[in-house]
Amino acid sequence: MKNMMKGLKDLIPATIRHMGMTKDFNGHVVVMRWPEIVGCENAVHCRALSVQRGVVLVEVDSPVWGHHLSMMKREMIAKANELIGEKLIEDIRFKAGYFKDSQNKQQDGELSPVQEIPALWQVRLSTGERAWLEETVKSTADPALRRKMTRILRKELALRKLRKEKSWHKCSACDALCPPQDALCTTCNLHKREGMVVRLLEMLREIPWLRYAEAAEQLACSRQEYQAACEITLSRLASALYHGDTDRMTVSSYLMIKTGAKPENITEGAIQKVLDGFRRKKKDVSTPGSGYGGSPARSNRHK
Repeated sequence: MKNMMKGLKDLIPATIRHMGMTKDFNGHVVVMRWPEIVGCENAVHCRALSVQRGVVLVEVDSPVWGHHLSMMKREMIAKANELIGEKLIEDIRFKAGYFKDSQNKQQDGELSPVQEIPALWQVRLSTGERAWLEETVKSTADPALRRKMTRILRKELALRKLRKEKSWHKCSACDALCPPQDALCTTCNLHKREGMVVRLLEMLREIPWLRYAEAAEQLACSRQEYQAACEITLSRLASALYHGDTDRMTVSSYLMIKTGAKPENITEGAIQKVLDGFRRKKKDVSTPGSGYGGSPARSNRHK
């Protein structure tokens, strides 16, 4: 297929967008076209399992590759969002597992019905829905892509039926469905949170030892927003250290974000230990067969 990274907005018929199914469809496409996002060489060692709340869950064949790919997270997120034509993907999480056996159950990137949620395959589509489905995909010239679109859309139609039975309603900001207790869908909630997270990122850049209680007093943020800002900041600092940044302020900020320590408690010994640790990680990840069990940096702060 030519121009494999062509924007999805050029492939999805307007009918899908009008039905408010674009976000769900785009999530499926990120999973379906994961090898294009990460590159063929990396795709041998990982596969996307699902997209939930803007996060791609990825299975890797070893902790080494999980750590290696986590260093490319920012680029992969940018490629995924460029592919689907919207800022849907916010994060990627890696877990070690053995997916080669399950890969043998796939053909052309498709899962068999027994691997899908059973309830969805028990939903019967109406004659009108089946006709709409055939009309929607018939303009897609590539047979493999047309089959995948049919499968994805069929599942989405079934999912919408099940959700409506449970009183799901349209998001107040878009046409996507959301639970009865929520006013906004997951994606719109993410965009709403984004502004608060940006403000928290600015605060943590100036005061990296800031705790949740102190941040909440100034910004009335949620614990989830605070934790997201900590994780983003920590990931950026870890990436800088991994790529050779030895600035004392960078290392100190990393320690303060990760542990909540105040500046006066950061010692030269602790700084050197962090630098040595990142040097070992880079050396081990450069040889994936070494057995190193690295993982994406995460904050240990809970207060």
